[in-house]
Amino acid sequence: MTAFVHPSFSSFDSQQAGADRAAKIVRAIGAPLRRLAERVAAYMADHRTAAEDHKMWEMALADARVMADISRAMKQGAPNKVAFY
Repeated sequence: MTAFVHPSFSSFDSQQAGADRAAKIVRAIGAPLRRLAERVAAYMADHRTAAEDHKMWEMALADARVMADISRAMKQGAPNKVAFY
């Protein structure tokens, strides 16, 4: 009776080289993609904050009460930003 698997092939690893290479590629690309996603998220947060600031400034130019609130808030925060040499 013949064997379906040649005895010399039984010593080979069952993991295929293509799957091994694919796993290495995913690991190599994973870190840069993660950093890119973090940078994009930070950019979007900064962009959103800048848009909110611009909207608040436009509102302050039209309404003196909003401008007074901004001015008061800036005066209260000023002593905290003093540099001691």
